[in-house]
Amino acid sequence: MVIFDRPAGVPFDLVGRGPIGPLNFQASSSTAGGEHTVSVSGERRLPAQVDVLNESISWMAKMETDGEVSGECNIGNSGAHKIYVTWGTPAGSSPTHKRIWWVCTTAKGATTQEECADKIWDGVAEGTMFGPGDTDGWALLDGGQGDCDNQARCMKYAVEMLGAGPEKFA
Repeated sequence: MVIFDRPAGVPFDLVGRGPIGPLNFQASSSTAGGEHTVSVSGERRLPAQVDVLNESISWMAKMETDGEVSGECNIGNSGAHKIYVTWGTPAGSSPTHKRIWWVCTTAKGATTQEECADKIWDGVAEGTMFGPGDTDGWALLDGGQGDCDNQARCMKYAVEMLGAGPEKFA
């Protein structure tokens, strides 16, 4: 959603251009004046690959007169936008910035659910300490020790946060 002021009675198209197709936007507007809110959607879907993007978008308004483009106005850049591309909708525990960052950077580049699970398991194995089960789930990634059950719960939570939980494999 983009909010900006514009003069009354001037129809326009709002155009956003990013470095990749999914970050290109275009929306037509009515002719109301003043502060104006325009909802936009990307021209294409993001690739089916876990990723962390950090991109800017350049915005312009294309004004129309009698149905023809009569001028373009650069209205600035937004961003850089941190975009976390998950496999699906995060589920399970509450999404936090730290959790989304961890699952997306750990599974970055994964293009299948199995690859997501493999990368998450490698991340849990490398990022946690095996020992008596005194630390559980997400807390294992902050230190402490956990046994197999504790590590398995951490992996389950992470795979669900990535949106690639067990229901996605059915």
